[in-house]
Amino acid sequence: MSTKSTEGITPKQCPFCEEEPVTRHNVTFCRNASCGLIEIDSVEEWNTRPIEDKLKEVNAELLELLEDILEWDGILEHSKIRIKAAIKNGDHRK
Repeated sequence: MSTKSTEGITPKQCPFCEEEPVTRHNVTFCRNASCGLIEIDSVEEWNTRPIEDKLKEVNAELLELLEDILEWDGILEHSKIRIKAAIKNGDHRK
């Protein structure tokens, strides 16, 4: 039994039980007999995880937004400090 296909692509773990799959004669299947995942004709198809891929995409977008929020938070905090200092020093009355 091999964990690599004849194309040299390593299949991902089973999406249900996380066992390492087996590839024989270009057919990939889960080695866990109680898993219930049927065989897949190609490693590329086995490795296709549309929901996981979409979640990774959305996660990346959310991380970018979080970085923007943190950047703006830093700018706002700096501005609040300057405003408070100006008020304390009476600079706002000029």
